[in-house]
Amino acid sequence: MFFGNQYFLEFKYMLRQQKNRTMLLISISSLFYFLTAYFLDRTNFNQLITQYLILFVIFWYLVTKEKNNFTLLVATAIVFRLVFIVAIPNLSQDFYRFIWDGRMSLEGLNPYLYLPETFINKGNLPIRNGYFKWKSFYQLSTY
Repeated sequence: MFFGNQYFLEFKYMLRQQKNRTMLLISISSLFYFLTAYFLDRTNFNQLITQYLILFVIFWYLVTKEKNNFTLLVATAIVFRLVFIVAIPNLSQDFYRFIWDGRMSLEGLNPYLYLPETFINKGNLPIRNGYFKWKSFYQLSTY
């Protein structure tokens, strides 16, 4: 009987350690996602690769150890996405061009016929605050 209780206590302790390890790894991942979303400079390749590798290893560990806990994995995925909800995309500046194209479409102009550069050179900006949007993507094109 004593051996059975000892085995049960050790198993319970091992489960608690697994839960603590999982929560610690989820917290570390959340921190790294936060750093990626708000503080990563797109020209800092070493930091990007390091963060990506750390996040991948943690992801692999969580999926292999918690593959039967679907609720935890879904909740973790939602938390990770919530970290990015108000972040400005810092690894790509395409969204400035998407905003420009969308506003051009709202003004009734085809964004595929005109480059932002042509409007800037003419001094004729068809959208409000167009100059500030244009400064972000001067060399970008939809071609």
